[in-house]
Amino acid sequence: MDASRWVTCFRPAAGWKVVVVCWMGMGLRLVAADPVVELKELEAKALAGEGAAQLALAIRYDGHERSEYRDIAKAFHWYKEAATKGYAEAQAALGLIYMRGEGTAEDYVEGAKWFRQASEQGHPVAQLNLASCYANGHGVTRDLNEAARWFRESAERNEPMAQYYLGILYGRGEGVSQSYVEAYKWLTASAAQGVKQARDSLETLDSVLSASELEAARKAAASMRLSLVGR
Repeated sequence: MDASRWVTCFRPAAGWKVVVVCWMGMGLRLVAADPVVELKELEAKALAGEGAAQLALAIRYDGHERSEYRDIAKAFHWYKEAATKGYAEAQAALGLIYMRGEGTAEDYVEGAKWFRQASEQGHPVAQLNLASCYANGHGVTRDLNEAARWFRESAERNEPMAQYYLGILYGRGEGVSQSYVEAYKWLTASAAQGVKQARDSLETLDSVLSASELEAARKAAASMRLSLVGR
């Protein structure tokens, strides 16, 4: 296959992947901001140094709950406070703020640093964004081996865009050994979650794989999808 057919940008079209607030996968069920909590009470707890309150306050100022609360400079401040206490959700969000230069000066090095800290705690969106940093050389030295590593970490946690990009890397043989079967497997997982680019890439593979290769790829994809159920 002509390698040019696999050319893609390793970032979502709209920019960095946004951290999902109140994400429930890292034991943070008790730290998401409750809309009925009075802002002054939350601020008092945050000022007293409670990390959970700092994260909740940052989420509120990020404007995800109600737009009238949005104050990105305050969100940056409280995300940083919570991030330094080890909250992965805050670290992932802080990395995003640095990458975008919202509420603070744009700083790709700082952004990548915080993505890494959240990634090492298993945060799939941070892992996706850190992989994108390595794929594009943003804040780190461009390294497709590291990009593939972190795309895989995120993909195995069922992050659809990471599955798409990992599939592309397998198709191109960059950062990993080229394997159209592996490409098909990861692209299928991504397409099943609604990623159009993955569906389009699968159509490309359908047109070039032999019948036996396609059968092997589909079996691998079905097996992997079963392993991802519930993640």
